[in-house]
Amino acid sequence: MSGYDRRSNGERIATFAAVRASLTPLGYQRVSIGTGAPSGLTPPVGARLATIQAEGANIRYRDFGGAPTASIGMRLLSTSTTQEYVGTLSAVQFIAEGAGAFLNIAYYG
Repeated sequence: MSGYDRRSNGERIATFAAVRASLTPLGYQRVSIGTGAPSGLTPPVGARLATIQAEGANIRYRDFGGAPTASIGMRLLSTSTTQEYVGTLSAVQFIAEGAGAFLNIAYYG
C-alpha cells in the first residue's frame, strides 16, 4: 500500500512501502470494525509501518481526511493476504462493508 508525503510547496506525493531488514516488530492489534462509524488504529510509539489483514468481511479505508463509507475508500478484501501500510498510522480510518469484520495489524518501527 502507499502512504503520502508532502513536498515543501505542500503538494502531496505517494510513497510506497519497502520492507527493510532494520524494522523492529513493535506489537500486534486486532480491531473489530463496524459498519456504522469509522474506526482508527492505536499504533505503538515509533511505529512506521503496519501490515494489515481484513478478516470476516471486506473493509474500506481512507487516510487523507475524509471518512470512509461502506462504498467509498480503498478496499481491503477479506480473502486477500496481508498488505503493508506506510503513512500516518493514527490518521487512517476503517469501516466494514458487512458484519463480522476484523483487522489484524502488526506494527513495525
